[in-house]
Amino acid sequence: QRDTALIALMYFGVAFWFGGVFFASTTRAFIPLALGMIVTYIAAFSVEPFLYGPLLFELAVLVSIPLLAFPGIGISKGVLRYLTYQTLGFPFLLFSGWLLAGIEVSPGNSLQILQASVLLALGFAFLLGVFPFHTWIPMLGESAHPYNIAFVYYQLPLAITIFALNIFDQYVWLRSSMTTHSILVIVGITMIFIGGTITAVQKHLGRMMGYALIVDIGFSLIAISSGLVNNETLGLFFGMLLPRGLALGIWSLALAVISRKTGNGRGNTTTIPSSLGFRNIQGIAHRLPVASFCLVIAYFSIAGFPLMAGFSVRHAILDAFLGRSVLSLTLILLGMIGVFIGGMRTIAVMILDKTNNGWQRNESTWEVVLLSLGSAS
Repeated sequence: QRDTALIALMYFGVAFWFGGVFFASTTRAFIPLALGMIVTYIAAFSVEPFLYGPLLFELAVLVSIPLLAFPGIGISKGVLRYLTYQTLGFPFLLFSGWLLAGIEVSPGNSLQILQASVLLALGFAFLLGVFPFHTWIPMLGESAHPYNIAFVYYQLPLAITIFALNIFDQYVWLRSSMTTHSILVIVGITMIFIGGTITAVQKHLGRMMGYALIVDIGFSLIAISSGLVNNETLGLFFGMLLPRGLALGIWSLALAVISRKTGNGRGNTTTIPSSLGFRNIQGIAHRLPVASFCLVIAYFSIAGFPLMAGFSVRHAILDAFLGRSVLSLTLILLGMIGVFIGGMRTIAVMILDKTNNGWQRNESTWEVVLLSLGSAS
């Protein structure tokens, strides 16, 4: 039942992104490639035994490459690093699956259990972009089409997480291990702190979206660790998925509109976010007020600030740390403060206008409708 709901959420995400394909001016192959990715993801965490799942995930990564590297432009360093890190993660999962199969035969082999746990952790670290293997996430945000990369940002962590939860369900000893719980918490806090503090000093909107995702994945890991101890609290993780999808969709559509209308793109179907640096978007709110406003709403929504969709889950996670670890709570708060500073810097740059040309709306009617509906939801 849980997997059915998550699969429905994945298809809802696809349908949501399809609604803005035309206005994002992305590649014409977006729809078939996106459907191909989703079908392959679902096959990956549905196949039995799960040992074959990593092979299907690798196929999904290969399908996603045309979304991130348009023909005639070349493959950026971000795409290459994304492909490299994803490919490096799959052998670890394959070897861990082989070891886990052996553990079922001889469950008392503690050395084999340790080896399988380490390989499994390394595999998921590469796939999810866990620190220090996170560098491909902001690099993609700087070099690929924002609408396409946001789709990958949403679907890839969701599919990998479903796959991981299925493994936890299959191996009770792994789920009940306090070591697993502690590692998830430590890694989650580290990602929140590092992602948030780096966001505070970023000067590119695409990279900021990447670091915001790193912070969100950090909160997801903490929510999953809590759910492994108490299955009822696993709802904290599920509660983050829909707000994340809505925020990334609106954020990426706003970035696509801003990138295209700043005049620095490379055609209607090959827009590269080279125009999303702070120097190029200075005063953009005076020319594209709706896109700028919706971008800010999506930014603070995925950051989980009060009155936004993701706030309730973030509040529940922070509440769980009260009275447990002052250091952990401090690092989480510092990361969130860094995200807040990055958002305020973005607002200041978009509002600052040295030309004094006044306010005017250059978005099309349909762009205004889509962005407004998405932000309101």
